[in-house]
Formats: sequence, structure tokens, C-alpha cells
Amino acid sequence: METDKVRRGPQVKMFGDEKCQICKRKADGYHYNVLSCQGCKGFFRRTVLSKLEYVCKNGLDKCDLAVVDHPRQRCQKCRLRRCEEAGMRDQYVRRKKNRTRTQRILENMRRPTVIVNPLVKEQHKLMAEVLNCFDKITDIESQKQVLAPLYLAIQKSSSAAQQEKLKMESFFQLIVNLIVSFAKNLSPFKVFSFDDQVKILSSSLIEIFVLQSITKYDPLTKCVTTFDGSVINQARLSGLSTQEFGKSVFETFARIKKTASSTHLLALLTALTLFSPDRNYSKELDAKVDNVQQHYIDLLRQFIARNHPLEKKLLPRLLMLLTYLRQFSDHSMIQHKATMKPFEHIAPMMIGHILKTPNVPFPLSTTVIGRDMPESSYN
Repeated sequence: METDKVRRGPQVKMFGDEKCQICKRKADGYHYNVLSCQGCKGFFRRTVLSKLEYVCKNGLDKCDLAVVDHPRQRCQKCRLRRCEEAGMRDQYVRRKKNRTRTQRILENMRRPTVIVNPLVKEQHKLMAEVLNCFDKITDIESQKQVLAPLYLAIQKSSSAAQQEKLKMESFFQLIVNLIVSFAKNLSPFKVFSFDDQVKILSSSLIEIFVLQSITKYDPLTKCVTTFDGSVINQARLSGLSTQEFGKSVFETFARIKKTASSTHLLALLTALTLFSPDRNYSKELDAKVDNVQQHYIDLLRQFIARNHPLEKKLLPRLLMLLTYLRQFSDHSMIQHKATMKPFEHIAPMMIGHILKTPNVPFPLSTTVIGRDMPESSYN
């Protein structure tokens, strides 16, 4: 008696406006039990047949697959996860049909950059941690919650001549608070003593101050947008200091923005800057800082291998930015002493005050002038 053959049901009628359940592009039918496009069907089949493993391009496992210019830019780890969540199963993929030809095609299509060594658990933690902390110090809405009422009070109680100066001082105090909170929430920073934490933050403050500003810098208009919609350009900054200083700052903005174009790269650069050795530390502290920085360099190297595989010189360029930032900081302290006075005299006292205050909520208060920081310091 002949065994009954399994029959397929009728082809589902398509109306032409169906969307792929994985990437939201136009679907052309049901593949492996899921309404999907040919691209996602082929991706799932290649993954199953070649037993590929991926790592998330952002390290967060929640990438948006629809917001890309080209399918090859999609995060492969998140795309595979969406395939499985939608209902695709590896047992639906036939492995023996035209096996020789399929394997030959797969080998020809395989790119050497598809698979990289996955991040280990500790690296996943470092990446998520540094991104979360960097988002907080660059979030305009959080700055608005603190500065908006303060700016309003300044406008009511101050003369027009003093308003600009008071606003910039308030902004400076807030950013110092945020930079300290950035460091305090990084696990490697917590292992240092209080005195070492003050030294590390005081030494790297100017450079981190610049890096957090890059997220608001527009290279087309050459302006930094503030929380209230106003802009700081070279002319406005020069009016508060000198023309040479304003030019130097915005040249630095442009150079960094050109190389570190994404938030992820800026966040990792900020961590590398915080934990930079060779800052006149003691030999013991210098070795501890250098050891921590190496972990972030390894993380940056793997992030670039996964997300910027064709930019072979990106890592050395980013590391060169650390040297450039250091030179900018040192030059500014020497050539523009009046402008950099808050960084030299006020900032270390503020940093110590904030570090001594446990469990400071975010957004942080800007009223940190106390007995340790006499108000005359601002004159």
C-alpha cells in the first residue's frame, strides 16, 4: 500500500500591501511559516544551513530593523531573533534539496566580516553601562528640568549684562555634576579611592566636557544647540572669552565629530578619556588607570570590527583623538588661564563635594556651593 504523501495547502492570496513580519518591508509570501520577504527568508536559511552565530551591533539586543538604508546594515543578531519570534523554525528549512549547489552559493556569499568573536559577559556589562551613563550626561530634556527654572530666575533677578555670565556658570555647574555622575556609575571607577577619584576626574574634566558637547554639535551650522533651543557658536563663545579660544574649541568639535560620528563611539571615547594614564599620577595609580583603559580599548576594538569592518584605520584615528584632546586641554590651561579658571580652581572642589554626597538623584542639583567652595571663587 502506497504511503500517502503530505499535501500542501493552497497558496495564500496576497493583496500586494502585506509587510514582512521581520523587517516591515514588502512581503511576497509565507516562508518557513511566517509572512516575510525574500531577503529575510534567505537570511534565515543561510543562518540555519551554515550554523552562524551573531553578536548585536549595539550590544543591547533591541535594534530597530526598519530604520536602515540598506538590508545589509541591519543587525544580524536582532534580525535572527525577530525571525524566531515571528515563528520561523530551523526544522522548516530543508537541508538536502540541491545541497551541493546551495552550499557552493553560501560559500561564495559568505563575507569574512559576518562573524566576529562575541562580547563576553563583562564586556556586555561595560558597553551597556557606558552607553547608559553617556545618555544621561547628554540628554537635553534632563538638563532642561534643572536649568529652565534657574534661567527664568536669572532673567527676573539679574541685569541684562550679567545674565549671559550667570547662565554659563549655571550650565558649567550642571555639566560638572553630570560628568561626576557619569564616572560614579561606571563599575571600574568605584574601585579607586576617594582621593584618586578626584584626581582622575579633575585631570580629564575638560576633555570629557568637550566630548559630551559633540552630541549637540552640528557640523553644517557649526553651532552647539542648548536645551532651550538657543545656539552657542564661535562668536558667542569668543564674546565670553577670546576669539582664539572660541576658534580653538570649534575646530576641536569639528575634528572629533568627523571621526567619532556615533553616540556609541563617543561614549567609549569618553570612558577611555576618563581612564587615561600619563597624567602626572603616582606610578601605582597610573598602572591601575592604564589597566582599566585597556579593557575599554578591547571593547572598542571589537565594536569597530562588528560595526565598522571596512574602516581599517578607525581605531588608530580614535586613539589619536585622545592625544589631540589632551593637547587641546593642556594648551587651553596655559594660553587661556582666565577662561579656564573654573576648571583649575572651582571644578576640583565641586568634584570632591559631589563625590562625598551619596545617592545624588538625576538630574543633579546645581546648588553645590557650600562651605568647601566659597562663593568668592567665582569672582
